[in-house]
Amino acid sequence: MEKGEMCVIQGTSGSGKSTLLNCIGGLDTVDSGSIVVDGMEVAGLGSKALSDYRRNKLGFIFQFYNLVPNLTVKENIQVCQYLTKNPLDLEELLQVLGLTEHQNKFPCTTVRWTTAALCHCQSTDQKSQPSVVR
Repeated sequence: MEKGEMCVIQGTSGSGKSTLLNCIGGLDTVDSGSIVVDGMEVAGLGSKALSDYRRNKLGFIFQFYNLVPNLTVKENIQVCQYLTKNPLDLEELLQVLGLTEHQNKFPCTTVRWTTAALCHCQSTDQKSQPSVVR
């Protein structure tokens, strides 16, 4: 793929879609072949270089939103801002995504964590937006 291109990864359950994405992200290693991103062989990266690669080249949105339950929406987003060289304006992000009124809410602990619902948030979009912003 070239910069700016998009593609769809589609397949039946168990066909390797998640495995492919995990290998591209350096979460899993490949058994054969190679994955090269911006001229870097992902499998050959050490732990620090792999962390830098993930921080600067990728964005993960996991099926389970991985929000920190004892941090507010705003604090969950700020965690990643501390690790970013040029973070986007937090207040603007919250406003654009319609999360301003939810910024001081915590992920619900009364529902199964797999839903990662925000307290008093009803829509799936609102549940996933803090993870997307991060």
